[in-house]
Amino acid sequence: MIVLACLATLLGACAASTKPTVVQLPALPADIRVCFVGLAAIPDRDLTVADVERLWKDDRRRSAAMRRCGLRVIVWYDKLRETWR
Repeated sequence: MIVLACLATLLGACAASTKPTVVQLPALPADIRVCFVGLAAIPDRDLTVADVERLWKDDRRRSAAMRRCGLRVIVWYDKLRETWR
């Protein structure tokens, strides 16, 4: 009985917060956001050997660019965490 009274007293003292905490995260830098937009346009027809080679080269370029962007995201995020309140 005493335990219940103590518990009720402790819980009664806890007031619910009426003000929600709003966290404003900084926007993702625009140069990083555009890195991940768009796909290679694949023609809706039978592909020639030249088409396949061109698409493969485009894919390699895009892959390298996305990797560089990904590394920039990591650096940006690490800096954000260092300075976060």
